[in-house]
Amino acid sequence: MAKRLNTLVLAAEATVPATHAALPDAVQASIEQRCMNPVCTKVCNWPRTGRPRLFCCRECRQAYDYERAELLADTRTIAEALDRPGGTYKQRRTLQTELARRRWCLIRYGDPRGELRDPKMPL
Repeated sequence: MAKRLNTLVLAAEATVPATHAALPDAVQASIEQRCMNPVCTKVCNWPRTGRPRLFCCRECRQAYDYERAELLADTRTIAEALDRPGGTYKQRRTLQTELARRRWCLIRYGDPRGELRDPKMPL
């Protein structure tokens, strides 16, 4: 069974020749990944040249950006409401559950710009 590259060559001892020599014995990185749109099942392949695609098509990229933006806006709205006084215990618990659910959904959308690190939305 192949080992991970980081177990074949320790990072503290890694050199270009040693790491290059260990590559054939290491677990190989996949040459295909699912489209980053969580609702898409299509695959993106590693290109021979150029930058690898994250999305299978422009429509998936747009759907991803739209849904992520909407989830972020929803979480901000709920967090702001919870920061203010008022409401019954049951209403506040429902909003807390909805905030957690939307944050859970956002995990699938990554955090490239650090929006999820907003102090009002700790993960």
